[in-house]
Amino acid sequence: MSSSRFPGKVLAPFRGRPLVRHVLSVAEQVCLIDDVILVTSTDESDAPLSFYVQAAGCMAVPSLDDAIRLGARFCIIATDTGRHALDGIEAAEWGLHLLVEKPLATDATEARRLCARAAASRKIFVGCVMRFSKSLNTFREMLNSIGRVNPVRIECQSYLPDWRPARDYRESYSARPDEGGVLRDLIYEIDYAGWLFGWPCALQAKVKNLGRLGINADEAVG
Repeated sequence: MSSSRFPGKVLAPFRGRPLVRHVLSVAEQVCLIDDVILVTSTDESDAPLSFYVQAAGCMAVPSLDDAIRLGARFCIIATDTGRHALDGIEAAEWGLHLLVEKPLATDATEARRLCARAAASRKIFVGCVMRFSKSLNTFREMLNSIGRVNPVRIECQSYLPDWRPARDYRESYSARPDEGGVLRDLIYEIDYAGWLFGWPCALQAKVKNLGRLGINADEAVG
């Protein structure tokens, strides 16, 4: 609720219900889960969120410690990108399995640190949702009949100001060089490229700030 990425995001309406209600409904359908506990914060702006979640029949607590005492075993990390590694490490040290919103961390060093902390007995998953695309799965099934694939070229284009029309894109996390930028935001495309065609032995990228959007983060990658 107090996230700087999209203030009020979780209570924002989506298809007739607050966004958090959709998340809770999906979580409640997971067979391994007995109860859903939403961890908010002690920030006063989170009070409406806690009230809504409790009225919906779920639990809301202000800290991860409280969730652990209530028996939490799995944790979804959906905080600002810059907090993914920090929050993930804390949850892993409590012995929780993790589902982390993309990207796993702001850079490879932080990602490795998180994975190392959780490697002993916990699993980490990242929400790369393009793998669940029906069209991509159909294409993946057809690859064997196509024959050997040599070079692959994938292009992805989008316009940042159109992502969240209700707010100034220059104030979003995507505009911040330390946790935003096209290379981190378009991780879905990087993931499905490896998922479809195999993971490369070496990887490089050239990011650019073209000065067209008035942000400090990278605007293009080639």
